[in-house]
Amino acid sequence: MHFTWLVNFWYVIKTSDIPETYNTVCAIHAIQWISAQFLLQIMSKKKTTLTDIQKYNFCLYAHDNNLTRSQYIDWIEQEWRVRVNKFTITWILQTKDKRLATEVINLKAKHHKPVIFLKLELALKEFILLYQSRTILSDALLIEKAKLLAN
Repeated sequence: MHFTWLVNFWYVIKTSDIPETYNTVCAIHAIQWISAQFLLQIMSKKKTTLTDIQKYNFCLYAHDNNLTRSQYIDWIEQEWRVRVNKFTITWILQTKDKRLATEVINLKAKHHKPVIFLKLELALKEFILLYQSRTILSDALLIEKAKLLAN
C-alpha cells in the first residue's frame, strides 16, 4: 500500500512544474515518513499466544461459523482482547479436528514441551515431593541433584 502511494507521489512530482530541487526534497521527506510508518507498524506488533482453552473455544466457534481469516481475527480481538495474525488462525484451523477431539487438560497452557528424559524427570519430581517440606529447594540445589541423578 505504501509503495503504491510512493510511486504515484513520485510520478506527480516528476510531471509537475515545480523546480527539481523542491521535488527531490519532497520525495525524500515522503520516503522518510513512509519508512517511519512502516517501522512503527512492525515494532508495534507484539507476539501473542492463545491458551489451550482459547484455541479450543475458537475451534468451536469456527466449526459453527464459516468466516474469513480477518473476521476470525476481529472475533478473537473482541472476545479476548488480543490480536493474532492470519498465520495463527490458519495453523489453529488446520488442527481444528484434532483439537475438538481431545480434552483440554491444562486450560492456561500455551506451549507444550515434550519430556526428553522421562526417568530423570520422574526422579526429580520424587525428590521435590520428598524434600519440599523439609528444606528450601533452590535452583542450584535442583541442578546439582539433576547432575547426580544423570550420572
